[in-house]
This record gives sequence, C-alpha cells and structure tokens, in this order.
Amino acid sequence: MKIRGKENTAAVIGASGNISDQIRNQGLTLVELLMVVAIIGILLSSGLTHYQEFAAKHQATVVVNWLISTIHFARYNAAKNNITVTLCALEGKHCTRNWHKGLNIFADSNENGKLDNHEKLITSLKPAAAAGAILWRSFGNKPYLQFTSMGYTNFQNGNITYCPKDRSSRFRRQIVITVQGRPRLVHTRNLAGQPIDRQGRILRC
Repeated sequence: MKIRGKENTAAVIGASGNISDQIRNQGLTLVELLMVVAIIGILLSSGLTHYQEFAAKHQATVVVNWLISTIHFARYNAAKNNITVTLCALEGKHCTRNWHKGLNIFADSNENGKLDNHEKLITSLKPAAAAGAILWRSFGNKPYLQFTSMGYTNFQNGNITYCPKDRSSRFRRQIVITVQGRPRLVHTRNLAGQPIDRQGRILRC
C-alpha cells in the first residue's frame, strides 16, 4: 500500500510538472509578442489611412454639393424674380474671396457687387463643412458671381476650385460655370487619379 501511495504521489507530481511545462510552452516569447504588437500596429495604421481617405473624399463631396446647390438657388432667384442676384462671401456690405466661411445671396439692382442699404439679402448660408480653400476664378476677376434676370452669369464664366486643408491633389474638385449660368463638376482625371482641368493640368490651389 505504501509503495502504491508513493507511486501515485510520484505520478501526480509528474503530471503536475507536465502541466506546468505545457502552460509555459503555451505562452508567448518576447520576440513573438513584439511580432504581434507590430502586426496590430500595421493593421491599425492601414485602417486609419483608409478612414482618413474616406473622410477627405466625403468632405469634398459635401462641399461640392453645397456649392452647386447654392449656385442653382441664386440663379433660380434671379430668373424667378426678374432681378440681378449676386452670390459671394459678405464681410459687412462688401464681397470677399473668403467663400469657405459661408456664402450670401442678395438682390443687386445696381450690379456693383455690394449689398447696399436699399437691396435685399435673400439668404445667408453657413459653410457645409470645415472646408479648406474655395477659390472662385472668372472672367473679370471679381470676388462674386452674379446672375442676370435671364439666369445667365453677368459675363462671368469661370470655375470654382475646392482645395482640402492638406492640399492633397487627389481630393481637389472643380466646378465650371458656363456663361448660361449652369454649374458642372469636372470629372476628368489623369493616370494617377488626380483631378485635372480641360488643359490636362492638375487643379491649382
């Protein structure tokens, strides 16, 4: 009986030792742990990059839709009410080039690009997003876009370029305004996926 007891005890001790070894063998070495951390870091970095690209693309789309809707609304008001309407970023009574801060639409009876006391402010629009730069370039180099009672631009065919804060060429966007007052988003891109103008040049910011 004693001999059996000793054998049983030895067996238990041996089994315990094997279990401890198995537990230790199932753990991670320092090298393996560092590899796991590195892989997790790569996955997180990749996910963050994709998220940032998605966010930048989404913001560009939001700003473009906001601009096109605003242009249509200004043009509609000019034609409907048979008046000249000006679209710009007002600071006080004067138009500025700070279109990213928000836009204003007002009746401009004397066509001077200024909100005079006798003229009506139709609406003020807050910026659609925390945009980068919004650049309005046109014939005559005025800081405003003006529509006549026919819904045409007042000889101001040109373009509006959106430039994200980081100046990324991939997420720049351009809207072309025809003499007839119709806005059109430029979809042309080069082989690198960068938006380009009608001359094949990367959009300027």
